[in-house]
Amino acid sequence: CPAPAYAQKAQKKEDKDVVVDSASDLPKLEDVATITGRLELAFPGAGGLLELGDLCGFEGLQHVGGAVLITETDVKTLDGLQNLSFVGNGVLVHDNGELVDVLGLRNLVVAVPPEGRDFGIGLANNRKLDEDAIQALRDALADSAPDVKVFNCGNKDSAIAVCPNLSDLLD
Repeated sequence: CPAPAYAQKAQKKEDKDVVVDSASDLPKLEDVATITGRLELAFPGAGGLLELGDLCGFEGLQHVGGAVLITETDVKTLDGLQNLSFVGNGVLVHDNGELVDVLGLRNLVVAVPPEGRDFGIGLANNRKLDEDAIQALRDALADSAPDVKVFNCGNKDSAIAVCPNLSDLLD
């Protein structure tokens, strides 16, 4: 994401779940630093594609009290989430057919695993996301967040080719 031409002052707080199901929702979130509920970026319904282009409108986001779900989007990277440091109920990034880079999550310090899971970040069925990109994220988190586990399945070259049922994380 290009650096803003002005000093960014993300200070707003959303005391609710935030669902982004169209690109027109992004400008409303540009000054948001905290979401107390969950953040969901997903195509409304099944089988579609949420056309966002990028996540650059989220540069000010630092804290999400619930889960972060990014599913069925056209994003190639998670750039824009680089200031996110806390997620209270895990991150699930799945079925993003163009995704090749997840280093936008590199500054997470805490990603509390969802109930019944042992990972804070789940990367599933992103067909262009390869092992090198996933390992780059693990390496970046190794010093700042050694307790944040990254689960990987169904991605390009994944050792686990078929993912377990993760639908409970989407509710």
